[in-house]
Amino acid sequence: PPLRSWSTSAALLHVKQSFKQPIRVWLLVALLCVYLSSLFAFKSILPDLLYYRYGLSQEDAGYYASAVTFIPMLFSAPLGKIYDLVGLRPSFVVSGTLLLMASHGWMLVEVGAGPGLAVLLLALSFLIVPTALWPSVPILVLP
Repeated sequence: PPLRSWSTSAALLHVKQSFKQPIRVWLLVALLCVYLSSLFAFKSILPDLLYYRYGLSQEDAGYYASAVTFIPMLFSAPLGKIYDLVGLRPSFVVSGTLLLMASHGWMLVEVGAGPGLAVLLLALSFLIVPTALWPSVPILVLP
């Protein structure tokens, strides 16, 4: 048996209550949606971009693309601890978003250097922004 049975009216009540959250909650949701959709869309084409545009082997392109996930996986917890000590989450979000735009620009505009720095910038952006934003959700959402 389910832990809690939901009626249609109870579910509708919860939906109505969610719209009573402050505007800053909805701005946070919008920011997360836009940021993550741009990141994951680019991440999905990254191996092909590295293979066809930069001439990397498919294996090397896969290694580069996996670094975008692997680097944040290693450093999210220590960076979260730094955020808790320092604060300034909005500043980190802005800097991470600027890193994302720089990485996209580096990859899409023909630059003389290879893609290594662009992939590193993308990984750092994926490390900085979600690590700063996810803990903000319980801070902002009303009980």
